[in-house]
Amino acid sequence: MSVRTDLAVECIDPALVKDSEELAHHSRKCGGVEVTTTHIKTAAMAQKIGKPVGRYVTVTFENLLHGQNQSDEIIDCIAGEIAPLLPESGGVLVIGLGNPAITPDAVGPQTAGQVLATRHIPVELAQQLGLALRPVSVLAPGVLGQTGMEVQEIARSLTGATAPSCAVVIDALAAGDTQRLGSTIQISDAGIAPGSGVGNARKELSQNTLGVPVIAMGLPTVVDAATLVEHFTGRPCDAAGSAMMVTNREIDLILKRGCAVMAAALNRALQPSISPEDMQYLVS
Repeated sequence: MSVRTDLAVECIDPALVKDSEELAHHSRKCGGVEVTTTHIKTAAMAQKIGKPVGRYVTVTFENLLHGQNQSDEIIDCIAGEIAPLLPESGGVLVIGLGNPAITPDAVGPQTAGQVLATRHIPVELAQQLGLALRPVSVLAPGVLGQTGMEVQEIARSLTGATAPSCAVVIDALAAGDTQRLGSTIQISDAGIAPGSGVGNARKELSQNTLGVPVIAMGLPTVVDAATLVEHFTGRPCDAAGSAMMVTNREIDLILKRGCAVMAAALNRALQPSISPEDMQYLVS
């Protein structure tokens, strides 16, 4: 069965990992959170797996619908995974991809809306406040149908104008398993092709296209209907069903909590000099 998914962890065949120098794949515990790191090292292996060369970190936890008490642990874990990917200094451009009017596609805009923008704050003012602020710019540029522009075109213009040391791109993802909805976040240094998981791939955002390192973050919100049909019936889905994506009936709550967790983790990694309590006050 061919699974349409944005999650690298769902594309790994255990046979590929054994004694391979082209692929590293291992899991560890971060408190009560499971962290799986997948490192695709060569173009040949990338072609076999169907994902670009790079590192993919999959953070798996108790479903956000039922595990609110785990949020701080998840945030700490994700922030700890993001921080080493960030350059030691320099500004960061945060881009929230997706259509805010379509709930399963609103991960990027909802997360970006909770990330603290600091590029406009004078260095002297930050020093007076006793803060070492990293310059951060934040934008949710919408989608091609709303703006008439590819997100890659907008992002390239922004990186040229603001000269960030890296870009963080946030998007909704497609998963191959319904259990991943609300319980998984993926972080990668391989960039992202918006819409690829739902068969509507736009021009990629990566170091090759933007000229700066690109960190991608995502939360699965949909599953391919054809994958579900084949999983439960053992038979291929018809043509009409193959064009459908399905989501959880509580997707609004999954989105609210998932985006809050990702934004808090990103804020913590970008601005470690600000306490979680002060950050909550600043972004609320």
